[in-house]
Amino acid sequence: AVFLALAALILLFRVVDVYSRLVFLMAWLLALVGVPIARAAVRSLFAHKSWWGYPLMIFGAGSMVRDLIRSLREQPRLGLRTVAIVDRGYPPGTMIEGVPVVRRVEDAPMARRGFAISRGVVATRGISREDLSEILNLRDTCLPHLLIAPGLEGVSSLDTEATDIGRLLMLETRNRLLMPGPR
Repeated sequence: AVFLALAALILLFRVVDVYSRLVFLMAWLLALVGVPIARAAVRSLFAHKSWWGYPLMIFGAGSMVRDLIRSLREQPRLGLRTVAIVDRGYPPGTMIEGVPVVRRVEDAPMARRGFAISRGVVATRGISREDLSEILNLRDTCLPHLLIAPGLEGVSSLDTEATDIGRLLMLETRNRLLMPGPR
């Protein structure tokens, strides 16, 4: 968009003779290739730093929470850093995989402010319907980004889309090879 605006301004003000089209094209190609490479390099250099990534709060219980923390630590390039866990099954002050536990969902807004958390993950396996409803209400009040892990390990995520049918969350999977027409 920047290069498109520059090109329009150059043509609009008729300063084509001052700015070489070849230099402009080379700068555009360099930016087209250089910006993604620079972003990948910065991410590779800093992904393992303690300050890198968005602070994340996990809501859930049991092994799914542990698996999620380990998975996020193995993939720091995702840019998600677990800083708090909400799990009624542990007393306050407990650490899971080195991450502090907040016992009650009601305490999540206070923890969110303390850790500057803007993202959450709900590990739905082991969560009661009432707790899930309370957690989803947090999205409206204090967590603008909320991911839901439905506990469907082993189900392929390839060609899977979330859809809403009658206010029910559904996951639609497709085998495009079986579909007629353009795939």
